[in-house]
Amino acid sequence: MKDEDIADKVRRLYEKLGSIRAVGRALDLAPSSVHYHLNKKKDRTLLDAPAPKPKARRKVDIKREGDSAIVTGRGIRTLEDLLDAANLDRSWVCFKHHLNAWQALAKDSEIVQLHQVKAYLERAPDFFIDPIQPLKQYRRTPLSVKPTNKSALIIPDSQHGFRRIEDPSAENGYRWEPLHDRAAIDCVLQIADMMGPELDTIVLLGDMLDLAPWSTRWTTDPSLRFTTNYSCRELYAGLLLPLREICPHAEIILLEGNHELRINKAILEKLDEAHGLRSADTLSGNEILSVQSILALDSLDIKYVGPYGAAFWLYDEIRIQHGSKARPAGETASAYLRSATSSRIWGHVHRLEMAQKKIQTKDGPKLITAASPGCLCRTDGGVPHAGGDFLDWQQGVGIVYSSGDRVSVQLVPIEDGVAIFNGYTIRGDGSVETTTRRTGLKF
Repeated sequence: MKDEDIADKVRRLYEKLGSIRAVGRALDLAPSSVHYHLNKKKDRTLLDAPAPKPKARRKVDIKREGDSAIVTGRGIRTLEDLLDAANLDRSWVCFKHHLNAWQALAKDSEIVQLHQVKAYLERAPDFFIDPIQPLKQYRRTPLSVKPTNKSALIIPDSQHGFRRIEDPSAENGYRWEPLHDRAAIDCVLQIADMMGPELDTIVLLGDMLDLAPWSTRWTTDPSLRFTTNYSCRELYAGLLLPLREICPHAEIILLEGNHELRINKAILEKLDEAHGLRSADTLSGNEILSVQSILALDSLDIKYVGPYGAAFWLYDEIRIQHGSKARPAGETASAYLRSATSSRIWGHVHRLEMAQKKIQTKDGPKLITAASPGCLCRTDGGVPHAGGDFLDWQQGVGIVYSSGDRVSVQLVPIEDGVAIFNGYTIRGDGSVETTTRRTGLKF
């Protein structure tokens, strides 16, 4: 039978029965086929006469379990409409959602388009969505008369970060457990203050942020999530800002480490449209989602050196990098020194190491040094790692002195928040009260 004949038969039977489903049963046709032939005939007076097609009703279902929620919306097309309809406060953050659409037959046999949105949410603390603002704009003021001798402070990996540990006795039901060592960091600030105006350069070796939630390689422990804002704030207000206030004349350099690189990798792999995004008023300056912007480095006159692997030359003598080599204890320095033609300082390995050798140059023998100043993060296993139960990590800081044509590299160990520098015993203040005063954050 031709399509035209089928369409005529469908139309006549529909005029008699008034139901697409009844016509389908009588002619052994699917309801969608009946609808197709009625549309094809262009004679749908009976179909068009009744009220307009019914709209799918909006329905929202919320299932909560602690700080997690699954929200399902029927008759809703977008995530934004779902969150509005669910009437959830701004502390709920969506980390995954699905959009579904399909066709179905309504009661009057009309084909309607249906929509569903399903969102998976977690409750984040208020600080997660509160912006971090620089406290003050700083500019380095070089000394008018430079000291005869110069010195530099080399600050290793602090891996600023937190775990949020459930604690019913604490405010908001959880407490903050830092991945960085506040007492060791305070030792470094005291050493910087003791070095005085001769301290002309400060180099932070990278991995100053841990950024575990940004990793695209490792699974993130739930206790590490929603901690980026607090981590950045404490690094900014608890270390970078005090360094600038203590050393207003010093050049401060922050090298990109493999942990800072996590931000760029996550953007490129999961949200590449955000890569290179800049302020719309100028389309210039730092990328919005970059370490420079997040830490407000420009406000402190701190120079960011990247990408990961880029080097900074100190006094034109010492090549400083975050580093990528990691050998068993004591062997990384030998690995760097083996092919070195200049002195080297690096981070990354979290160990205090130093080795020296003499090389032959056109001006005669020259002593070169390879050194790692350790770390400023916790060494008790609190930092996410793949090193087993025992970590052979050591805390410390590096000092470089320059006098005439001579350069000396020294390492200052820090243990249990205590360092000995220039014959003085320095005890770091890692108290929550001091940290709260410096950062303005409640822990």
